[in-house]
Amino acid sequence: MSVSVDDEPMFALPDLESFRALRGAARDQAFMVIQVEKRRIAALEAAIITDVRTSVSYLDDRHHSVNAWVQAVTNCSRSAANQRVRAAAMLAELPDVAEAYAEGTVGDDQVNLLAGLHASPRCRDKLPDSQAELLEAARTQRARDFTLTCQRWEAANDPDGTMRDQEACRENRKISFAGLGAGFLFRAEGDALTGDMIREILRGHAEAELETDLAERSAIYGDHAAEHALARSPEQRAFDAFASIFFKGAGTNGTTERKPLIIIHCTPSVLTQAIREYFGTSTPPEEPSERFRLCETSSGAPVSLRDLAVAALIGKVQRIVSAPNGLTINLGRSTRLFTGSARDAVLLANDRCCWPGCGMRTGRIQVDHMSPWVALTGVTDPLNGAPMCGIHNRAKHNGNFTVKRDNAGWHLYRPDGTEVAPCGHG
Repeated sequence: MSVSVDDEPMFALPDLESFRALRGAARDQAFMVIQVEKRRIAALEAAIITDVRTSVSYLDDRHHSVNAWVQAVTNCSRSAANQRVRAAAMLAELPDVAEAYAEGTVGDDQVNLLAGLHASPRCRDKLPDSQAELLEAARTQRARDFTLTCQRWEAANDPDGTMRDQEACRENRKISFAGLGAGFLFRAEGDALTGDMIREILRGHAEAELETDLAERSAIYGDHAAEHALARSPEQRAFDAFASIFFKGAGTNGTTERKPLIIIHCTPSVLTQAIREYFGTSTPPEEPSERFRLCETSSGAPVSLRDLAVAALIGKVQRIVSAPNGLTINLGRSTRLFTGSARDAVLLANDRCCWPGCGMRTGRIQVDHMSPWVALTGVTDPLNGAPMCGIHNRAKHNGNFTVKRDNAGWHLYRPDGTEVAPCGHG
């Protein structure tokens, strides 16, 4: 069987021996041939499930539902059967997505995210109107970015449901502590905004633990320190940082010197709407409502309009007001971390390594210019910077890779001009 990739001539499914001889773009393309075929079969499977559901032919063998039929025939778990049926229902109502899935330009994760939106009764009827926009995002964005896009779409189209979810997380907040033999397990559950505040504090303490390890290694090995491993792993440092927060808190009833700084990203229209709703005004917004509402923390956790309004009015939480293309318009009242430098401006949009498949997130993330470095004249352009971990930043220069950015995100190109793992190239 042969399939087409990127309108190129037909490629046969590769075997292992022929694949081993490939490198670079040819290797990636051969692997994508397999992915395209898997997606085509999955799309066909979904269409068959829909046919069985609509024809009620699952009753032929006295199955209670199409879900039970899938579970029995494929010998899978109930949750796996439910996931397949849910995806099939979404694809049946969004034919353009189904076609893209069959063509291989949309992956399983993207389909499952859209199926999750379709499964919500409050969102289902609104999906067809946004099909084109969501499909374009599914084709062109990295998986993590598309997850955020779906969250923003859901927040814009089901604000009441988002608010209820946040309030339920707040109401059901809890902590549990269990002994596990010689160890223990600590678990905390609550709302995402508070979670981001806790994570920010923990990250700062973990950075302090890292500085301690680096200093101790340098003291022992001197100029050869980089050749030796640190005394603790990142996981061990995180635990020690977690413990140190409690130890410090045990000796005081006051507040600590370090104040949590949480960043909320939003657009001007959302900020205006939040403040108006907070004061109960019935004046309509100056801008039309958006299908993709940007109102979230830096980690992508959705934020209610009430929390945004409180942050804007009180100023304890930094708000980042962005234009639709992601450029920063206003940094809010607090500018402790963001001073307008190239590094800070880029990290406002993304604080993870942009190398495909990496996504490392660390306080030591590096930012490099995508175009050759030139002296800036006071104005920082976030579109000219790319966040990378140290390994990939060095690899970019040593391997002569090129980074570019568009509305869909960052793209990495080999010296021969081919893109590394392009989205939507199935």
